[in-house]
Amino acid sequence: PTVLNHPNYWSDPWRGAGLALVPAADSVLLVGTGLTMVDQVLALEAQGHTGPIYAVSRRGMYPLSHGPAPAYNWFAPHSGQAWSPLELSRLVRQTVVLAESECSTWISVVNDLREFTPGIWAHWRTEDRIAFMRHIRPYWEVHRHRLPTSSLNALADLEAAGTLVRYAGRITEIGFAPRGFRISFSQRPDGRPQEVSADWILNCTGPQSFGRKLGEPWVQDALNSGILTSDALSLGIEPRAAFRRRVHVLGPPRKGTDWESTAMREIRAQVQSEVGRLI
Repeated sequence: PTVLNHPNYWSDPWRGAGLALVPAADSVLLVGTGLTMVDQVLALEAQGHTGPIYAVSRRGMYPLSHGPAPAYNWFAPHSGQAWSPLELSRLVRQTVVLAESECSTWISVVNDLREFTPGIWAHWRTEDRIAFMRHIRPYWEVHRHRLPTSSLNALADLEAAGTLVRYAGRITEIGFAPRGFRISFSQRPDGRPQEVSADWILNCTGPQSFGRKLGEPWVQDALNSGILTSDALSLGIEPRAAFRRRVHVLGPPRKGTDWESTAMREIRAQVQSEVGRLI
């Protein structure tokens, strides 16, 4: 709680005055190395930041870059089968090899699969979802949520200049330094301890979707009163059965139900579905 309530820790980098509050020479630790982290790093650079920037995530992977993606319709014939996460992962790898031999790309393979992921997720048991989250999710994220090549080039330039330092590891402790924080983590793959000091910590692990961490009073009240509940993995929130005709959830809070629930393509489909239920 002492860290969470510290004025230099931001649980949501999108709220408030944002990076304008960060002095140019201060050090910044970004938790997460996905799209939110990239946005914050490039915004810091744009405002003339000169202090060190550290980024840490469990595997230290950046999103991959966009590229040519001709249509490659491959998953529909497989959609009626029950696939475990491991089986589906193997199928995707095999299909990528086939697609590339036919002058297509892995991006096209992922793009086509994206349409079917809510249905796949809906049919997975809780054990399957846990296995996916533990072993496959980081790799799906970097392939699914991609970056312009120019953004990756900008990150590479900052790393080469020593302004941005990326780590793969798990944070083990956050203490306090004279001006900010002392962050300890175990590095992958050998668990070697590492420590950095930072004036600011920004949580860049993505949009918060779990109800009790959203910090929205009306959501908390709906949870306390039994209108909303969390899904089995605490990924999001959903209305209890008695309220599903009257309460409709869209976007990231539906991650526990749909998994793919953050991009406009999926949210538009959700809106269409919910409107259909209303009329």
